[in-house]
Amino acid sequence: MKTEDEKLREIFNMNLEQQQGAIPDFQPMWEEAARGNRNKKQLVWKIAASLVLLIAVGVFALLNRQNEVANSLPIASWNEPTKSLSLQGSEVIVLTKWTSPTDFLLPENNQHTK
Repeated sequence: MKTEDEKLREIFNMNLEQQQGAIPDFQPMWEEAARGNRNKKQLVWKIAASLVLLIAVGVFALLNRQNEVANSLPIASWNEPTKSLSLQGSEVIVLTKWTSPTDFLLPENNQHTK
């Protein structure tokens, strides 16, 4: 007859044999983790390179814009295009003298028409 100690060893060995099949192999797991790490590093470098490129394009555009402004004509040298027009014998209509065509509809303006 088996002692309790032998029964326990037998049960332990049976369980150990069953569990051996469920333990994953270390090498494939390690390689997959290393591959994932490499992909993350590549993603970080791609993002960093994209940011550097965007900043470089922005700085270039800003410097180009400043050069355009520096090369443009100053406002003091601008002449009004209609300044040379002259109307002989007629009055020039100024926008501030303009009145609304519906001005008569307002009650305070009806007093002038009576």
